[in-house]
Amino acid sequence: MRSRRLRFALFAVIPLAASVFLTPPPARATEGTETKLLWLDQSGQPTGITKFYVSVTNTDGSAAPPVCTSGTCASETLITIKYDGNTFTQPLRKVDPDHTNAALTDPFERDLGVTPHYLTAAYPGKADAFSASNDELGLAVGAFTADPEPGKQGELVTFTLSLSISTATPGDRKPSGAVQFADNDGHASGPVHPQLNAKYEASWTIGQRTGRWVVVANWPGTDFFLPVRIAREHQVLAGEPGPTSANRTTTTRRPTATTNRSGTTVALAPINPGASTSTSLGETSTQPTFGAFPTTPRSGSEVAASPKKNEGPPIAVVVTTLLALGVLGGIAAFRRYRRSAIDWF
Repeated sequence: MRSRRLRFALFAVIPLAASVFLTPPPARATEGTETKLLWLDQSGQPTGITKFYVSVTNTDGSAAPPVCTSGTCASETLITIKYDGNTFTQPLRKVDPDHTNAALTDPFERDLGVTPHYLTAAYPGKADAFSASNDELGLAVGAFTADPEPGKQGELVTFTLSLSISTATPGDRKPSGAVQFADNDGHASGPVHPQLNAKYEASWTIGQRTGRWVVVANWPGTDFFLPVRIAREHQVLAGEPGPTSANRTTTTRRPTATTNRSGTTVALAPINPGASTSTSLGETSTQPTFGAFPTTPRSGSEVAASPKKNEGPPIAVVVTTLLALGVLGGIAAFRRYRRSAIDWF
């Protein structure tokens, strides 16, 4: 009976010991990473020839992801980049001197021009060490139009922001959301702002006073697309002035966008389209005026065609005047002589 119990105990211990030695050790927990696609020497949305680089940061520890300094690079150091559907790789080359838990690629150039683009950067991670991560960057191009341009006093004008995107943009990454409009005459959209439609367009309709106004359209972007902000000018021409109204011209500044972008605007009519002016009675004068007097001198031919005038008074008038002066002088001399003669006697 005793031996039977001993055999049972041995059979129970053997499987337990086998399970301890044969079970693999638990896998090492991977540390999280964050991949960022960045660019140099430009603020806001990049355009033209741009220097990009990729940063991969260890978000759970102090050690940077592995880098490749020379030779054939291991797969865990290679960043896969897609540029409008074209794929290439860039190795992580060095530890970020400002953040020792991050690794950087060397800069690489791409000519963005002023066209839309979509870029992705993917870090594959390292088994049992670092998790994979990726970043996406959408660059949309905006066009800002006004209809009609120029407008007239008392009529409505519709401003439309249209976005163009790269054909490489994934279907679930396309632009959406509200567009904020405002001008420097006190008008603004909201509190419910116009939304981008399926064509990535949003419109805003208002009435403006006579003058030239600066209108701004601002799309805040998404998690994948950078914001787009465009400013343009719009001119509103005065109608027929009433008995108590007066023509008013407002000068506005030409705005500078806070981000680099491409915008198309309809050509604006100049504030002073020509030399002709309209009077209060509706007549048109081809000469600039100051008050009621023409300020444009006449041409030489006009001066030559005008009749000649005498350049001095008639000769008879001169002679008569000289004789009168002589007579008056003689009378005065005679009177002085008589007074002197009386004094002598």
